[in-house]
Amino acid sequence: MTLAVAKRLQTLVQQSGAKTIMVREDDSDLGTAQGLLKRKREDLAQRIQLAMDAQADVYISIHANSFPNEKLTGAQTFYLSDSPEGKLLAQSIQQELNNITIGKRVVKGNQDIYVLKKAHQAAVTVELGFLSNLEEEKLLTTPEYQEKLAVAIYKGLSVFFSKQKELTKN
Repeated sequence: MTLAVAKRLQTLVQQSGAKTIMVREDDSDLGTAQGLLKRKREDLAQRIQLAMDAQADVYISIHANSFPNEKLTGAQTFYLSDSPEGKLLAQSIQQELNNITIGKRVVKGNQDIYVLKKAHQAAVTVELGFLSNLEEEKLLTTPEYQEKLAVAIYKGLSVFFSKQKELTKN
């Protein structure tokens, strides 16, 4: 489901004339090492390297959340705590996600997420919703809801770039 949302987002961004770089096009990772931990580290490092090589303006990592409390709902966007650009990107996306999701959440700064720490551009991790909530899990698997999520992230990106343009003018 996360890949489906990412591909829909890719289409929207490309239709607007911007370039996208997908870390993956199928359900695979970029690691080649033996052993789960080494492979995971290699995969994450490769993701960051791709963004650096492409000189990407933003880095968006899309996930689905799970938590022991099955009552939790809603998409949530994380950013590196000391990144003003990341916070602006997270707020822009979160506002749009809150317009369409059942749980209204706030952005959250984080110092522990590897891709947020290592990214050289505004970076966010978007948790689309909670798989541990049966109602939300059902929603997350529908193409219609996946499209809504992609559109919300796209609108948030547009808001972010508009605000950034405004800030550089002043």
